[in-house]
Parts: sequence; structure tokens; C-alpha cells
Amino acid sequence: MSDVEFNDFSIFKALDKLNIYKSPGHDGLHPRILFRTRNVISVHLRIIFEASMLMKQLPKDWINANICAVHQKGNKSALSNYRPISLNSIPYKIVEGFIRDHIMKHFTDNNLFNNNQYGFLKGRSTMLQLLRIMDEWTDI
Repeated sequence: MSDVEFNDFSIFKALDKLNIYKSPGHDGLHPRILFRTRNVISVHLRIIFEASMLMKQLPKDWINANICAVHQKGNKSALSNYRPISLNSIPYKIVEGFIRDHIMKHFTDNNLFNNNQYGFLKGRSTMLQLLRIMDEWTDI
């Protein structure tokens, strides 16, 4: 993972896409603050990201999360009508996205995905999988 690259512009773009109405994570950094300071903070985040990769350790505030119960439907007094969500740190989500993109590029470049892999891949949705299997069944 040492070859994951971070640059100021790609971090700026990630900050530019933030939903400022989301909740902050355990570290208390609100997405609105990160969004409004993206011109300045992207440089500092790059330094932190690179140092984290070099030391193979993320800041402790980034790996902690607030767990909240979100009501789905039905009776609000029934626990089964709630699902837990994890409120992670925004910088953690950004660095996680860079790592995910790096892993996906490695798998794609080296043809490590099976032709039957659908979902979680660009251009290979589960809907396309259903259409493919329906075509195969129709042919049979």
C-alpha cells in the first residue's frame, strides 16, 4: 500500500464533493468546516495521509466512530425497527476512498476480477447480472 498516491488537488476534489449536511464523526470535524476550508486544509490532509501511510497507522480519532440507531419504519418503541449506523471521521472516509480506489485499480489492471463478478464494479451492476442470467435462461 506504500504506492497509494495523495495529491492536494485530488483531496480538494474529495472535499469539494462533501455533503455539508451530514453529521460529523467522533473527531468532531464537521463536513461544512472541511468544505469551507478545502483550499487550505487539503495540503495539511495530504501531509497527514502520507504520514499515516508511512507509519502504517491512522490518527486514533479517525478510527473511532459514533454509533447511532436510525429508525427505519414501524413502531418506534420496537428495537427491531432501528438499524445502527457508524458516524466515521470525514478525513478517514476520504483516505479510505483513496485506498479503495487504489485496490480496485490494482485488481482491474491485473484482471483479478472473475467475469461473474457483478456489483461494486463500474459498469457491472447487479441489474446487468440479472439481465445476463435471464438471457442465458431464455437461450436454454
